Amino acid sequence: MNRQEFLRILRETLQSRLTPQETEQHVEYYRTYIEEEIREGKTEMEILDVLGDPRLIARTILDTTVSSGNTQQQDYYEESRTEACEGEHTKVPDTAKRILYLCVGIAITFAVLFFIVRLVIFLLPVALAAGAVFLVISYLKKR
Repeated sequence: MNRQEFLRILRETLQSRLTPQETEQHVEYYRTYIEEEIREGKTEMEILDVLGDPRLIARTILDTTVSSGNTQQQDYYEESRTEACEGEHTKVPDTAKRILYLCVGIAITFAVLFFIVRLVIFLLPVALAAGAVFLVISYLKKR
């Protein structure tokens, strides 16, 4: 299923009990949502998989929206939908977390090693010069 088919099914299902203005308002909401998610780098298929069946979405809208415009029910639906979407976006499998932690650990280890090597490279000429001066002074004292 693609975006156009998703929106068509949603529109057809909503038209049975909502006014044309209410139907278009809901269809426009989902059109905008899909476009925003695509701009954030998600594929159309990923977005439609997260949204699910447009008939089920339409059924939920029809069950929670009264044609007279009961805004409390509509606000509740929008808040619930937002919370549900946010919850889906934060689920990360344990394997992915472990890989992420491993990569971060390796990156930190390399950063520390890089810093130590740079410090040694920076201090080595100073240490060699100080050692040479110390050897010269000790040699001169023995004479």
